[in-house]
Amino acid sequence: MHISYNISPLPSFNITMIATMTIMKPNFGDFNYGNGSLSGARIEARKSKDINFVVNMWCSKISLVSGNNLINEINSGMLKFRSYAKLSGTVHLMKIVNKRKTIEMDCILNLNFTSHSIHHSRC
Repeated sequence: MHISYNISPLPSFNITMIATMTIMKPNFGDFNYGNGSLSGARIEARKSKDINFVVNMWCSKISLVSGNNLINEINSGMLKFRSYAKLSGTVHLMKIVNKRKTIEMDCILNLNFTSHSIHHSRC
């Protein structure tokens, strides 16, 4: 994880994280996905697969309006953010049934600027 941030003259931050997401396929049928920002692949029936990806977040020249929660969070050294991921694909069952499925993940994370780590993640 790489984090750079400024508090003055104008608050800003630039964060790059390498994250891993595990997709578990506990039932029968292969899951093929692709056509997104992740490269396409296949997860076999009753298997799991780790997917590595890069997350870039930045915000520059944040308004200095009093009561701005984002400025208060940057000044405290912790930034709370929400991430959302959606992965669509097709489940193939015994080469007979093809059904379109979508996996969705919604997370709330607290990023600590000083330790360069994630605290209290909830997905």
